[in-house]
Amino acid sequence: MGNRQLLSFIIILILFCACSNQQSDFGIEKDVIVSGIITNYDINNSPQTIELFRRDFFDLDETNIEYINEDGTFKFKLPISYIQGSYLKYGRLIPILCIPGDSLNIKIENVIPKDEHPFKFIKFSDNKMGKASWLINKFQSEIPNENYIYEHGNDAEKELSHEEYETYIKKREDEYRTFLKKFNKENQTNELFDRWVNDKLKYESWKDLMRYRWTHLYFNKLDRDSLFLPENYFAFLGDYDMNDKDLFSIVHADFLHEFDMYSHQYPIDSMKKVKEHFKIKDYTNAFNTRLNMTKLNSTGFTRDLFISQLYHLTLKGKKLEKFEEIYDSTLIKEPYFNNVIQQEHKKLKDYMSNQNTGNANLLSVESSILKGLLDTISQKYRDNVVYIDFWAPWCSPCMNEMPYSNDIQEYFKNDKVVFLFLANRCKADAWKATIANKNLQGEHILLTDDQFNVLAGLLGINGIPHYTLIDKKGNIVLKNAPRPSDKDKLITEIKRQMNK
Repeated sequence: MGNRQLLSFIIILILFCACSNQQSDFGIEKDVIVSGIITNYDINNSPQTIELFRRDFFDLDETNIEYINEDGTFKFKLPISYIQGSYLKYGRLIPILCIPGDSLNIKIENVIPKDEHPFKFIKFSDNKMGKASWLINKFQSEIPNENYIYEHGNDAEKELSHEEYETYIKKREDEYRTFLKKFNKENQTNELFDRWVNDKLKYESWKDLMRYRWTHLYFNKLDRDSLFLPENYFAFLGDYDMNDKDLFSIVHADFLHEFDMYSHQYPIDSMKKVKEHFKIKDYTNAFNTRLNMTKLNSTGFTRDLFISQLYHLTLKGKKLEKFEEIYDSTLIKEPYFNNVIQQEHKKLKDYMSNQNTGNANLLSVESSILKGLLDTISQKYRDNVVYIDFWAPWCSPCMNEMPYSNDIQEYFKNDKVVFLFLANRCKADAWKATIANKNLQGEHILLTDDQFNVLAGLLGINGIPHYTLIDKKGNIVLKNAPRPSDKDKLITEIKRQMNK
């Protein structure tokens, strides 16, 4: 083998190994550490928590919250399985790039003026993750974005025809890419930044083009069938690589969500059939119909992701038996996704096996009681103010309110105030397991579907969570009472009824 051939062979081998390492890194869970200090921190007059916001494959939004120490220091440590764009939130949003197995140390000035970009008031550690995050922040602070801020974007979605909107998006991306060339010349960028910025610019355009099909209707209050988009409008999807694992930017995850929603229209009337199956609680046929849509409209990594999301939704809904009936690991080729699903399955089995409801008081109401149902329930609590919480174990917003509810219950623990939790649209084992695992207190009743419908009609419930306040005589005071997270307002309303 000649020197030139040998050199070519070595280069090819290096490139192959680099590509192999890049592929093998995906799905390997490692901790990322994000720590730092708020300079000139005043614990009495400053926020006491800091947030780390990111997108997860299965839970669209995930927010981690940490307390800030008296000296202004904080630290996040969490496992991640791929490089992903995230945000720190301390008054303002600070974009960062989280890398499995890496760390970031950041200094943030305590007060960042509202009319200034945070980039001027933060310092990043001089390592791989710090350099990438510094470049991202510098790019975001300098990009000519005045014509494309959210308000203008909403106006464009509302007012422009689809041809005009395509032109608007293309012009925006062209301007951004022209700026990127200038930015690359003026700064010592690196491979991580290049991958992030190209991921962002491409998928931001595609995501917004996909959103237009429903946002234009929403902003103009039009019917679903009133907008026709020709096939060539979606021509950009021909450039989408369904095996692209580089979910570096949050907008990439947004695009995947939009693409999944878009694929719901094929085959025609499939989603209508899914909804009909769900209506009669035929979850198996609902899942199989939805699965068939995913198989027809996606391939490779994207198909694996969408199928995994379907399984994850079943687990999230606490439908253990149904999951065990429908799960087929051979449908998913990406090992990482199967590992996640199997871990979540084990967690749910352990979760459902815990039926020790502790100090919660579980009650029952005859399923035949519909007329005068609220009077029947509240009769037991006469001479008490009753705060009713309509919830379900599968409802994330409901569960997010529970810690605040615990605080309110503790506040009124010595008063004649009853916290009544009316669960609905869930099975008894999931209901009890949630009460047990979340250590919920108070009075609990599991309603039938008919009973919930009766109360929904009476109280104007359009969705859960929903809260209602009953006075000491059993009268409805507030059909739509403040949430537990609106602590001050809720305490004021309860006290008003106590003092009557």
